[in-house]
Amino acid sequence: MKKNLFLLLIALLMASFVLVACGGDETTEPAAETETEAEAPAEEPAEETAEEPAAEPEEGGMKIAFFVSDLSNVFHQAQIAEATKYAAEEYGAEVFAFDGQSDSAVMTQNIDQVAAQGMDAATMQIWDPEAAVPGIMDALDQGIIMTSFFGPIADTGIPVARSDEAGISFEMGVQAATQWQEAHPDIPVTFIQVGWPNHTEVNSGRGVPFAEGVLSVAPDAVNLGILDSSAGPDVTKQIILDSVTQHPEINVIYSQASNLTVGTMAALTQAGRGVFEDGKPLTEIVASVDFDEVEFKQVYDPNSSLKLSMGLPPKETARGRVDLIMDIAKGDVAQVSDPAEEFFYKAYTISYWTMPEAEAAQWLNDQFGADVEVSEAAAEETSVGEGMKIAFFVSDLSNVFHQAQIAEATKYAAEEYGAEVFAFDGQSDSAVMTQNIDQVAAQGMDAATMQIWDPEAAVPGIMDALDQGIIMTSFFGPIADTGIPVARSDEAGISFEMGVQAATQWQEAHPDIPVTFIQVGWPNHTEVNSGRGVPFAEGVLSVAPDAVNLGILDSSAGPDVTKQIILDSVTQHPEINVIYSQASNLTVGTMAALTQAGRGVFEDGKPLTEIVASVDFDEVEFKQVYDPNSSLKLSMGLPPKETARGRVDLIMDIAKGDVAQVSDPAEEFFYKAYTISYWTMAQEDAAQWLNDQFGTNIE
Repeated sequence: MKKNLFLLLIALLMASFVLVACGGDETTEPAAETETEAEAPAEEPAEETAEEPAAEPEEGGMKIAFFVSDLSNVFHQAQIAEATKYAAEEYGAEVFAFDGQSDSAVMTQNIDQVAAQGMDAATMQIWDPEAAVPGIMDALDQGIIMTSFFGPIADTGIPVARSDEAGISFEMGVQAATQWQEAHPDIPVTFIQVGWPNHTEVNSGRGVPFAEGVLSVAPDAVNLGILDSSAGPDVTKQIILDSVTQHPEINVIYSQASNLTVGTMAALTQAGRGVFEDGKPLTEIVASVDFDEVEFKQVYDPNSSLKLSMGLPPKETARGRVDLIMDIAKGDVAQVSDPAEEFFYKAYTISYWTMPEAEAAQWLNDQFGADVEVSEAAAEETSVGEGMKIAFFVSDLSNVFHQAQIAEATKYAAEEYGAEVFAFDGQSDSAVMTQNIDQVAAQGMDAATMQIWDPEAAVPGIMDALDQGIIMTSFFGPIADTGIPVARSDEAGISFEMGVQAATQWQEAHPDIPVTFIQVGWPNHTEVNSGRGVPFAEGVLSVAPDAVNLGILDSSAGPDVTKQIILDSVTQHPEINVIYSQASNLTVGTMAALTQAGRGVFEDGKPLTEIVASVDFDEVEFKQVYDPNSSLKLSMGLPPKETARGRVDLIMDIAKGDVAQVSDPAEEFFYKAYTISYWTMAQEDAAQWLNDQFGTNIE
């Protein structure tokens, strides 16, 4: 189960390659096979409720139970291998594989082994959630961190790590219907699915959104439903044979897992179907899940009707599952909330039409350590993004966060896509930001990721750019009346958590002194207010419902104005004991004012005068947060590397057809933010975070 098992896993990864993911039927257990179902749907993360954070184990000492539904499955082997490596390198933690053996009873029994084997945490994959509840509640009572993978476990409130499958299923439905209609405009779409019609998570993540995608393109399409193929590929083969015999008009098929696709394609071959010619469907188009090496060969065979598959990345999901545990340990995520929090990790649309063969091969090689080769012609094929010029807007290039974003975006776009990034500096001036939109076309850009302070003024320029075929996206907040997608950090949860921590720590230090709090920032800025101002106040009030809220004071003019505002405020209201500064430059003025007023004082790690929270954690703030005598104790860490990559990826996803350029409402894609806290994040972890994100060299 430990070292010897991991050596075996590595051998297995080298010896075999059949990528699948996992799932299970709520009413009947799937047959034990080497290939099983995969993960499930997507929703907005639930709002976190205030709760005591789980006790953080000593550095390097955490033991993590990592559940997989079937360890013979290469997807899960790859997950275990990556989780083992990542947990050790990133957190000094040890991962132990808990094999479910494709048996829901075994998975449930494994929960009891979490405590018995001295685990500190578990990331579980469970096929029978109801049966798992008692064991999970017992583990929680023992202080063991518990999380779920793939789907929520009702009545527990524990957080869930899962892949964002619904969007990919919808997109595959759109592509399948579109390509069929283009090839056969006079033949209506008739579609069928094989999988798990009674499994809530599979149905919501695959079945329903795929049908919605088809019908969004072909509203008159005939939907023959989802046929129960949970018994495996042989049953699936017969189901497909019977279906195309009874309904020869079927021309779109969604197989909800790669093992079922084996049966589907065998049936089509036996029936004399599964035929493409010159890259166009003659009989049908097939979509699948769990892209693997076998499917790779079929998808890029111009004569095969399998043309789409959902790629579930073992590396990213493994890291996400480990990170979620650590976030609970650090207090950044509540162990239990109502409703349970859900954290989504990216899935990928592997498509004959939108992903070049060489790119798909690279994806397989990167995620599974495979050695897939492509033809010379495919290798020379121009990938999406090759030669693309990207306008990368930042609000102020003098800001170190934006400097780091530009540096990472430039490097990432070139290495990952062969694209070139150009910095468009907003100079902290909304008029300049708006004017920069006109420069996107004037300078020959192919795409733009914009940061805009005046959305209304930006609309005409954005619509003109869209008319010229330029890909347009927004960063930080949506731009009404455009429908363009948004890349943004999930700030609200962090602001809420900082409010909770600030109020809690003040009350613990001074139980007889009520909380009085104030904020400095942008009270009239919709996005800042909804992501920072409102949730911070809600966090404070969730702990201290009688707290006095003195509101948000307009400090948009910068640090000097902020300094005077804080000086005036603490003079008029010396009872102020919690301050939220909504940006690091404002925090400079805030801390200078507190020093001048003889405040900003801690002693032995406890506040004497106030607690200050900030945004845009940087090297200066690092020194203050971890200075036991400074009152700045919290900051929202916005990671420039992750946001830069996310902004570039969003543009490429539009270029590949995985994300719509315009939708109603506009699609929003959230990237993680971090709670940097004197109380919950060790100084060495904060230093490492800065070094990783900003390329600093803090010791």
